[in-house]
Amino acid sequence: MLHERFDAAEAVVKALRIEAPPLVICSMKNRWGSHTPSGRIILNDLLVTAKRECLDYVIVHELCHVVEPNRSPRFFRLLRRFMPDWERRKELLERSTV
Repeated sequence: MLHERFDAAEAVVKALRIEAPPLVICSMKNRWGSHTPSGRIILNDLLVTAKRECLDYVIVHELCHVVEPNRSPRFFRLLRRFMPDWERRKELLERSTV
């Protein structure tokens, strides 16, 4: 399911004008996802239990980090452009996993 949702974000990848980064799925203790300096996107394997809209949020969040590695205002503008309701999705993810 994680690979399928990552592949479904193809429109975001194209709009960002980037190549789809390699995807790695593994156990993570403190994060839902990460964009590594080597260019990979890592997703927490526990996301398989998350709602699809929450999983999509994490994927789009990490794809935006490919273009803007920090959490600058530009990063949040990109995130809002592709996912206007990202804050609601983030909150839903956090509430569903507490």
